Amino acid sequence: MDGEITLPNSINGFWMHGSSWEFPTLDNGDVFANRIVRAQLVHHDPVVSDAYAHAGSGLTTRLIQRRFLAVAGLSRTALWQIERARAAAQLLQQGASIADVTFQLGYFDQAHLTRLVRRLIGQTPAQLQSATRRMPLSIL
Repeated sequence: MDGEITLPNSINGFWMHGSSWEFPTLDNGDVFANRIVRAQLVHHDPVVSDAYAHAGSGLTTRLIQRRFLAVAGLSRTALWQIERARAAAQLLQQGASIADVTFQLGYFDQAHLTRLVRRLIGQTPAQLQSATRRMPLSIL
């Protein structure tokens, strides 16, 4: 505390868990994920898996919510919104109409779809539909 520490240089990466790690890319993402698992930096919590699958675990709703948030770093609702926005982006890129995507994925209205897709994906539905204005999306 109130001190200074010098970490070794890590040219094309970052320092984590006592060693230098290469920044993950689309080409080495699986290697990065396997290394995180081997270093035991991720853990599986069966309560979270059950909660995510909407299965009954016999625990209170509030306890499941707190466990899910603690393990995943996001609420179940936030994760569901991200997945729904990803599905919307994929449908829009495949040529589905904004109105059809709104109805199919259960958005309240087109403004709701537009607001969430822009916030979570970074592009509007119209941009996702337009091949000329569309930016590549590696997260999909």
